Formats: sequence, C-alpha cells, structure tokens
Amino acid sequence: MTNILHTEWSDGWGGQEIRIISEIVLIKNHGYHGFLACRKDSEIHKQAIKHNIKVFPLRFGGNLDFLTIYDLVRII
Repeated sequence: MTNILHTEWSDGWGGQEIRIISEIVLIKNHGYHGFLACRKDSEIHKQAIKHNIKVFPLRFGGNLDFLTIYDLVRII
C-alpha cells in the first residue's frame, strides 16, 4: 500500500489547506494511506481530525528547525 504524507506549516485556513485536506480524502477513497504533518492546534490540524486523517503534529519553527526535520525523517 502506498503512503502519502502532506506537510503544511500554516496556521490558517484557506485554499492551500483546503486543497490538502481534499487531496488526502480523495487518495484515501482510492485505497491509499494519506497522512498530514502540521502544526498542532492549527486549523488544518482540526479539519484533518474531523476528516479522520492521521496527523503528525510538529513544531515547524522555520527553515532551519532541525527538530522538525529530524521528526519528519523519523515519520518517513
């Protein structure tokens, strides 16, 4: 089974975040495993939970956030 991980650092809720949730729902409906890595308590995090999407809450502190990079490598 193919696993697909989307990542999103934004706290907002707009076109990009809506597209990500829609894509994960679509791929799950086609038999793939879709996951999301995002900031805890962000709007996309809340929407993912509503859509029964497995979420990996991460810090996403910036371009050189080595802790988040390390966590992403562990997830992958």
